[in-house]
This record gives sequence, structure tokens and C-alpha cells, in this order.
Amino acid sequence: EWVTSIERYWVTSGERRSYSVSRLVIARQDSGATAFNASGIGGMLMGIAASNLYYPAASQRGSVMTCRISTSLTGGIMGNLMSEFWPDIRRKFFHKRMGHEQKTHVSREGF
Repeated sequence: EWVTSIERYWVTSGERRSYSVSRLVIARQDSGATAFNASGIGGMLMGIAASNLYYPAASQRGSVMTCRISTSLTGGIMGNLMSEFWPDIRRKFFHKRMGHEQKTHVSREGF
């Protein structure tokens, strides 16, 4: 039974990871249908293009642009994953400490 619960968690966790990462390029429309996340991707690319106005011409090469795109995508992926899994992490590692603070806070209100 314990092994099946671990397997179930990892399958669910894998689906959650895939969904989180997919939200970089897939958005949900008002109708509920999925569509290409043009505003997210386009906004990222426009921001990178605008940064070319700031950087010197030597930093506007294709390899530098590829690195900026890669960095932006990695940041988006990490942000989505943290949004998805932070409640689990907080519950797993900070639950006791949070519970202690809450009890202390409540007891102080009683005085």
C-alpha cells in the first residue's frame, strides 16, 4: 500500500510538472479552450528586443539573444513550478514551525 501511494504521488507530481511547464506556451481563453500563449511569449520576446536598445551592439549577437531567451524561459519554468509546488513544500517542511507560531499567537491573545 505504501509503494502504491508513492507511485501515485510521483505520477500526479509528473502531471503537475508537465502542466506547470506547459503554461508557458499554452494559455486558457475566456471560453475555457486552450490556445497559444501569444501574449506571454510575445511579451517576453518584446522585452528582450527592447533590451537591445540598452545593450551595446556587441551584445546583440544571436548567441547572446539565445542566452537571454533561455534565461527568460528558465525563469518562467521555475516560477511556474514554485507556484505549483510551494504549498506542498511549505506543508512538508514548515508545518511544525508554522503551527507553533500559531499556537503562541493564540495564547498571547488570551492574556
